[in-house]
Amino acid sequence: MDIPDALKRLTAEKADLIKALLQDESKGVIVARVAFLDFLLAEVLAAYFCGPSRQPDFLDSVVSRLSFDGKISTLANLALEGEAKNLRDEIVTAIRPMQQLRNKAAYAAALKTSEIDKLCADKAKRDLLADFPKAFEQSAAHVQNRLQELVQLPGFAASAEPTAAPESGGIS
Repeated sequence: MDIPDALKRLTAEKADLIKALLQDESKGVIVARVAFLDFLLAEVLAAYFCGPSRQPDFLDSVVSRLSFDGKISTLANLALEGEAKNLRDEIVTAIRPMQQLRNKAAYAAALKTSEIDKLCADKAKRDLLADFPKAFEQSAAHVQNRLQELVQLPGFAASAEPTAAPESGGIS
């Protein structure tokens, strides 16, 4: 009996990555951590676009309509400069592989050989799943810290509150 090519290519490393991604406990860690990053990302966008008094309305009316991908894309497209731009780019680069792993963990019951090969070829994803959950948790914590640093940068958060319009004498 011949061994199928897919099994011949299934190395111990690949098997460990699949196990880390598809076990129920692992899925829970991945989905929970990424859901928290999704929440933080919404808060970051609200801080950027409006002052504190309007943030709840902005979160409810605007940000709640965005998918996680939409929030990441919005962050990626903000017109930032200098340190804020560099920090934002670092965050987006770090969060994209987590998003993709979350999607695989949440929606895949099994992986095709081509998906396994693609996953194993991606260093960022391999690194997140290596020594799971430790590496994933550390990376998620790093993104969380960087999001908090971004919001605290001078000029990032909208701080101006709306002022009342001056009262006019009315039209006579």
